[in-house]
Amino acid sequence: MNRSTWRCLDLIHQLYGRYKLAVLSNNPPGLDKWLADWGILELFDVIFCSGDEGLIKPDPAVYRITLKQLGVPPNESVFIDDTGGHVEAAQRLGIHGIVFTNAAELKQELNHFLRPSRF
Repeated sequence: MNRSTWRCLDLIHQLYGRYKLAVLSNNPPGLDKWLADWGILELFDVIFCSGDEGLIKPDPAVYRITLKQLGVPPNESVFIDDTGGHVEAAQRLGIHGIVFTNAAELKQELNHFLRPSRF
């Protein structure tokens, strides 16, 4: 794993237990096995894998299903993705969005949404 990957994993560990976390991915079936192999499956409350569910981002249904499973309203959630169109689709539903570029910038951007409980 590269340095950026380690920083992202560190960030996930910092958020775990303080916030509900989900993976919303357009991967082929079996994402949960990959996450388990990487030792991070248990850090997420919800795993939505398009290959298992038959729906893909940016279909609004994937965001709604994930939010319903998390039990979180759109205005109290943050969606992070490296594809701007996926973030824009989430924002149209009232979800806060961040386009991922790197872990350091992500952590800084998250602080805008997670006040006053900064990490």
